Amino acid sequence: MKTTSIYELAEKLNAKVWEKGDLKRIYLNDEGYNTKKMSTKAYIFQNESGEFKVSVRIECYSQSINWITSQEEEVKKSIEKKIEKALADTYYIPTRKADGKVFDDGTIEDRDEFMLYPDVYLTAEAAIASLKSEDQNPEDYDIVAISREEAEAESEALWAARKAAKEAQA
Repeated sequence: MKTTSIYELAEKLNAKVWEKGDLKRIYLNDEGYNTKKMSTKAYIFQNESGEFKVSVRIECYSQSINWITSQEEEVKKSIEKKIEKALADTYYIPTRKADGKVFDDGTIEDRDEFMLYPDVYLTAEAAIASLKSEDQNPEDYDIVAISREEAEAESEALWAARKAAKEAQA
């Protein structure tokens, strides 16, 4: 499997790489809260084995260390999810065998509705776990894999069709 560089990740996140000597980081200034009493510093770096790691530091003198630690963990998990989405090259669509409807995190909808935002399931395991969490039988579904490029093309076509239909009504 090809390792993604920090520059490629930055491009996918629409961010820039900060460099100083051998240090390379993607600073995320819009993560967490930044107010007069609280500041959040977050960045992504790549370790020697090519894995992306997240560092989050919150300074808020009016809160306890336990609260700060919990908030840092929340921001870190949010950033890790963004990295996972940015690096995903395949999406998984739980499609009901009986009628071709798609399971979307607890709701059943037409494929066209689901494909407007196709990045819900980044692994087949996540799709199955979501089915089970909503008391759905995974045996009743096919987990359809679709490349990110195909999914994005289908999504763009659906959005364009919606826009054209809206303009035709106006």
